[in-house]
Parts: sequence; structure tokens; C-alpha cells
Amino acid sequence: MTLDSNQIANKIEDLKKGAPRTSPVQKIWYKIVGKRTPEEKLERKITILKQLIEVEARGEATKSDEYAKQVMDDFYLDSVVVAKPDGSVMMANHKGAFEKAVKTSSLYEYVNAEFPRTKMLMIKDEDKYNVIYRDKDLLYLLETSGDISLAETRAVVKRLNKGMLKFPNGKGHKANKNAETVKVSQ
Repeated sequence: MTLDSNQIANKIEDLKKGAPRTSPVQKIWYKIVGKRTPEEKLERKITILKQLIEVEARGEATKSDEYAKQVMDDFYLDSVVVAKPDGSVMMANHKGAFEKAVKTSSLYEYVNAEFPRTKMLMIKDEDKYNVIYRDKDLLYLLETSGDISLAETRAVVKRLNKGMLKFPNGKGHKANKNAETVKVSQ
């Protein structure tokens, strides 16, 4: 069942109208027991429905740059670059991607020479985390202001792999005009 944004907005209004009210004593009891009040549950539902409206309004990406931007928004990332170990950029969201890809692939190769089974590097700057993740023949360079777990990194890589299949050769990215097709594992 799919809902359009008008149906979701109507659902939010219906939820607000029929919302149960909780007395102050019940609110205290809910806090002591560690459960959410019906109002808190309702607010959570409304938040989720509003997020659905935003996702629907976003639309489908037509270029690899747009796809990378959508992945960034979904996972609260500041920057995304997908590159080969030689530094050639396959997908990115900004113009300085080539320089960043070359530097980080060199760093990854150096660390990998010392620690051959390295799969992921996480580097903490003053205000952000830089994650370098290797999957088969590609390097994923993620930059975020919050920390990111291995599971989240794998989820980002999985989404970027879908984009690589959807936009082979980084179609839509200026730095990828001469890039070769990459077989991406799923």
C-alpha cells in the first residue's frame, strides 16, 4: 500500500484529533516505569509520517551526483566519494573529489601495506570523522560530523553500490567521462 503526501497529511490530522490525553500522574508513572506516554507515541508516529512526506517529495535521482547527495542526506554524511585504488573517481558529491580520492587511496595503500587485512580506517579530525572503507576493487570515502559504526558504513556502501549499478561509469559526474565500468558486488 502506497500513500501520497495528501493521504499522509490527512492521516496526521486524524491522529491528532483522536489522540488520548494523559493526566500528570499518569505521565509521572510512565516516566518511572520507563515507557512512552500515548502523546509521545503519537508524536513519534507523526514525525515518521512527516519524514515519509519529505522522502516522497525528494524524487528520483537522474545523475550520480544527485544520488550521492541523497545517500548523504539519508545517512547524515558530509561528503561521499567512491573511487578506485588508483584514485579515479567513480561517484562523488563535490568537485574536489579527485584530489581527495588520490590522497586517501594513497593513505589506505600505505596502511594496507603495514596491515594487509585492513578493511576500514576511521580517522578523527577536530570536527569530523573520515572513514575509508574497502569493498572488492573500490574505496568508499565517507566524511561525517558524527561518529559512524561499521554496520552503518556497510549500509552506506550497499546503497552506493546500487547507485553504481544504476549510474555505470558515474554518469552525470564530470570527473568520470573516461572511467571504465566497474562490476560491483551486492
